[in-house]
Amino acid sequence: MKQKGFTLIELLVVIAIIGMLSSVVLASLNTARSKARDARRASDLNQVIKATELFYDDNNAYPSMTNSYVFAIVGLTPTYIPTLPEDPKNTGGNRYRYYYTDRTKGYTLLVQYENDAVSGWCKIVVGTLGYSGWASIPTCDL
Repeated sequence: MKQKGFTLIELLVVIAIIGMLSSVVLASLNTARSKARDARRASDLNQVIKATELFYDDNNAYPSMTNSYVFAIVGLTPTYIPTLPEDPKNTGGNRYRYYYTDRTKGYTLLVQYENDAVSGWCKIVVGTLGYSGWASIPTCDL
């Protein structure tokens, strides 16, 4: 009489195949998550740009800042934007920077994307004159 069922080897092979497939799915899921965080960063910066332009329309100058290493733009909240955005990964260090050379002529935003061809920081210059100290930093897309 022949017994029905799977051998131990067959079960181990199936478990190994399922394990490999799940690791591929999880790896692609992590890539999708980091791309989603980058999309959120671009959206956050677009909102900040809109708020700073509204501020400029009312004050004929862009907002001031407290420190270039902290994303603290004075005067935007709560009138022009409810709160300043924080990095979606929220690792404690904000991946956004704001600085200017002349508040009446423009400013520069820095962002650090996770999935960008540019390694490290990239910049967005708004107005006719951004911050000259970040001239060597490459421009990034929103």
